[in-house]
Amino acid sequence: MEGTSIATMTIENIEGDDGKYSVTARSIMSDGGMLDASGHGKTTHTGGQKWNVAGIADMSDGRSFAIQGEIEFPARAFTGKMFERI
Repeated sequence: MEGTSIATMTIENIEGDDGKYSVTARSIMSDGGMLDASGHGKTTHTGGQKWNVAGIADMSDGRSFAIQGEIEFPARAFTGKMFERI
């Protein structure tokens, strides 16, 4: 699954450390199709403006993924992996 996504993420942290998030996203796939997603999970502050995230994303096509990765806020970037849940 390849594409480019734009997302709105809300993070609720206690005193700037670990917390939880919710996210809503739209992806434009490499084949031109669109896919929407919503998800939630946990955040772990790793220092500076970086947080590890782990959670679940439910896609508009019915698939569900486990998400693990890192958010770097100044770069507005997520780097990580998605694992399809079966």
